[in-house]
Amino acid sequence: MELPRSMKMMRWCVIILAVGFILIPCSGEAAMEEMTNDSLKQVESTSSTFFYQEKYPVKDAMDVSPQKSEFSKFETEIRSLKQSHNYTKFLLLLNKLEKISKKRNYEEILDSTYFLALCFNIASVSQHCRKNLTALETTFENYKMKELVSTQRKLFTKVSTFCDCLSDYQSGKGASPDLKKLIAEIRFEQDSFETEYNKLRSSKY
Repeated sequence: MELPRSMKMMRWCVIILAVGFILIPCSGEAAMEEMTNDSLKQVESTSSTFFYQEKYPVKDAMDVSPQKSEFSKFETEIRSLKQSHNYTKFLLLLNKLEKISKKRNYEEILDSTYFLALCFNIASVSQHCRKNLTALETTFENYKMKELVSTQRKLFTKVSTFCDCLSDYQSGKGASPDLKKLIAEIRFEQDSFETEYNKLRSSKY
């Protein structure tokens, strides 16, 4: 029995609506799933990148404490002084004075023009080293660094004072200066400086 035309049209409408209800949720669900997967991958990627940056932070070139920067400059300047021609010459002349102080005829040598010339020589070298340290002392804010520089500067001053005393002694205007005492003081100050310098270097700097 053949269905009326209106019934056929209604049947096709029902079929189309049924198909639509089936397909549309599937497409929406698929799209949602695809979007969720993409979003999840993006979140995982972002999270992974953030974790990497947190675990391995990039060190800023400017991220250096003022104290560390100042000590670095201090260390460079002290190294430069020790490697300078004047300081090397100072150590050589100091060794000569130390050998003279241990000789039996030390008193006779003390009166000689040779010894006076030797002392003037080391005093001149000391003056150059002292000038460098005087200029350096004003550049540091840290008390310990300033104190170390000041101690070294005073060490060179002692040599110049000894030379002046020797000149007065040889001209009959003063007492005989104590060379052994001078050598002992210089050696003591040098050891003290190295000890404090190493302590400062191994501290928080």
